[in-house]
Amino acid sequence: MVDFIQNDEIVASQEIDTAGHYAADLAPGSYTIRVNVGETPFPSCPSLEVIVEQGADSTLNIDCDTGIR
Repeated sequence: MVDFIQNDEIVASQEIDTAGHYAADLAPGSYTIRVNVGETPFPSCPSLEVIVEQGADSTLNIDCDTGIR
């Protein structure tokens, strides 16, 4: 699950498909994107910032640590 956070509030959540893709229709503005993995320690994914502009697509790739060495 990917959470889209604006002003410290989750404004949208989307499932991640089996290929690792996700998408959301968001209003223009700044968002923190967080992968919600629940209570498990892995995968460990950083929260990232994205700015959504009117009429434009934004792409954000999130590199997660799976814990596999």
